[in-house]
Amino acid sequence: MIDLERLNDKAAGIAAYIEYDDIPINKNEVLRYSGISATAIAGMNSGKNDMIEALIKRCEACGKNCEFSFDPEAISKAHCPDDADYEGIDRLYEETAGLLREKLTYRLVYRQIRLDADESDLSVLEYFRSSKKLMKNLSGCKEAVIFAATIGAGIDMLIRRYERVEPARGLMLQAFGAERVESLCDRFNDEINEAAKKAGLNTRPRYSPGYGDLKLEVQPLMLELLNAEKRLGITLNESLLMTPSKSVTAIIGIERP
Repeated sequence: MIDLERLNDKAAGIAAYIEYDDIPINKNEVLRYSGISATAIAGMNSGKNDMIEALIKRCEACGKNCEFSFDPEAISKAHCPDDADYEGIDRLYEETAGLLREKLTYRLVYRQIRLDADESDLSVLEYFRSSKKLMKNLSGCKEAVIFAATIGAGIDMLIRRYERVEPARGLMLQAFGAERVESLCDRFNDEINEAAKKAGLNTRPRYSPGYGDLKLEVQPLMLELLNAEKRLGITLNESLLMTPSKSVTAIIGIERP
């Protein structure tokens, strides 16, 4: 159980390890990451005819005098192209999900830090000052939670196997990887938010290196503070990209009102 009141304890400066047994898959997010249009996703979820009917009702309720045809056939051609293979997409999704069974892990290390200095008097905040957006995000925060999360290297091996011989499946695997690691981060973020609320604290939206103006140059420091190579097997290449590829580092500001 995450306890954000332990910041003043010595143990609070030690990276803690979490492993989740399973995290529910958000199918719509997987399809979105794979490049499937929102219209196609809606068609898969509700059926083509139901989707057309919903579009008609929405436009009828709008009240604007648009030049728009309410002819179902015209809507079908505009929003539900005949060559959209809904069954094929769904089959590819299910088959790819089957490939990933027993291949993924949901592991994470986190550490609560002071933003002015850590136990070694290292001014952690200095490493983030190059990002104006992050500094705005952390404004008023004296503490933060940093974390690294990964779903392991198993999916990387599958991606390499399929991306050349079966590009569509390789793309779907990439989409699963993006959704899985983001869902892992969301799960942890929700637990941090819950712990903060219980302790009477506020949290800020998580922020990751490579996002906005936060450069990847902060990656080595974050992984070092978390001992992520030893705890999670995460390493960096010369471009400061992580291996396993479906890994994320982030910082969540903690504000004490």
